[in-house]
Amino acid sequence: MGTLSVDKILKTSTGAAEFTLPATDGTAGQVMQTDGSGQLSLADVGTGGNDVITANAVGTTQIAAGAVTSNEMAANAIVTTAITDANVTPAKMSGPVPGAKNLIINGNFDVWQRGTSFTGADDWTADRWLIHANGTSPSTTRQTFTPGQTDVPNFPNYYLRYNAGTSPSAVGEVNQRIEDVTVLGGQEITFTIWAKAASGTPNLGLAIIQNFGSGGSTTNVQLDNATLWTLSTSWQKFTHTITIDSISGKTVGAGSYTQFRIKMAQDAINKDVAQVQVERGAVSTTFEHNTFGQELLACQRYFEKSYNTTDVPGVASLVPGFAYSTNNGNVLTQSPGAVFKVTKRSNPTIVVYNGVTGASGKAYRTSDASSQTVTVSHVGQSAIGYLNVPSSENGYIYHYTADSEL
Repeated sequence: MGTLSVDKILKTSTGAAEFTLPATDGTAGQVMQTDGSGQLSLADVGTGGNDVITANAVGTTQIAAGAVTSNEMAANAIVTTAITDANVTPAKMSGPVPGAKNLIINGNFDVWQRGTSFTGADDWTADRWLIHANGTSPSTTRQTFTPGQTDVPNFPNYYLRYNAGTSPSAVGEVNQRIEDVTVLGGQEITFTIWAKAASGTPNLGLAIIQNFGSGGSTTNVQLDNATLWTLSTSWQKFTHTITIDSISGKTVGAGSYTQFRIKMAQDAINKDVAQVQVERGAVSTTFEHNTFGQELLACQRYFEKSYNTTDVPGVASLVPGFAYSTNNGNVLTQSPGAVFKVTKRSNPTIVVYNGVTGASGKAYRTSDASSQTVTVSHVGQSAIGYLNVPSSENGYIYHYTADSEL
C-alpha cells in the first residue's frame, strides 16, 4: 500500500479554505488547534491562549441554576495532582464558609438559658449577650415576633429589647465577645443588625474591642462610633463593613476575644435588636439560621445548666433533670459530681441549687428532706469532680449552672 503525503488540506464543499498542517508529529495527548488564519498546530489540552479563566471571569450570572450536575462532572475529574502547591492559599479562600458564616453565637436570640427578663446594670441576658446600663431601673427582655410577620425576614421567633433606665449617665451597651482575638485580626468583616426604637429617632452605634487576654497586649478599641445609624419606629437593616485592626506584633494570652459593642443612645427609650450577624467579606448576606439545637450547643460551651431549657436557674420546685449524688462511709463527705453536656471554654464557675427549694449553695438531702450547704471541688472543663456534702451515707438532689463566659 502506498503512502499519501500532503502539507495542506483544502476545504471545497462551501468554498475554498486552505489549512497548513503542523510540521511535526507532536506528543501523545496533544490536540490540533488553529490560529484562525489557516495555520494548524499541536498543543497540550488547556494550554491554549484562550483556555485561561481569569479571576472572577465565571460568576453566578454566567452559570445558570442547575447547569452543572453530577452528570456533567465525571468521577475523578478533579484530583489533587491537578491542583499544584501554592495554588490554593488563605487569601484565595477568603469569605464566609457555607454553613458557618456568622461568627456571632445566638444572633437570632433563640437561646435564653438564664431567663427572659433582667433588671441589672451588667447582666448576661440572652445567651452570649452581655448588657451594660447606667440609668435607674434598667431592663432587658425577650420579645416575641408576631407569627408570619415580614418586617424582619427569615421569620425569627424572638428579639431583644433594651432599656437603659431613666436618666442614664452615658450610652448603653449590648455586647458579644467572639472567642480568640486571632480569628478576626486583620480581616475585612461586615456587621449586620436589624433594629428599631419605640419612639423618636435615637442613634445606634458600634465599637469593636480587641482584648488580647491574660498577659497579652493592651486592649485596642476600633471605630467606637455612637452615632453610626439612626433608628426609627420601624424595623430597619443596618450594615457596616470594616477591616479589623491587624494583630501583627501583638502578644496574645489566654481568654482573648474580639468584642462587638452595640452602642445604645443615652435615653430611656426602648430599643429592639434582631438578627445580628458578623461575617467575613464586604457583603452583607442573608442571615444564617441554625436550628435551636445547634445554637444551644454553641452557647453551652460558655454556659450550661442542669435545668430544662425553659426553667430559670433557682426555680423552687423539683423540676426534671436534677443531678443526684450519693456517697457512703468509704468516701466520707465527697460525692461524685455531674458531667457537663458540652466541654467548657475554661474551668467554669459553678453555682449549686437545692433541687427542691431552689436555694443557692444548697442541696436537698433525701434521708431527712433537709436543705444542706454544699460546695464543689476539682472542677474541670468537662465535669464537677466532687460535691462536698456535710455527711456520708446519704443522697443529695441538686441543680447546677456552669459559667465560663469570656
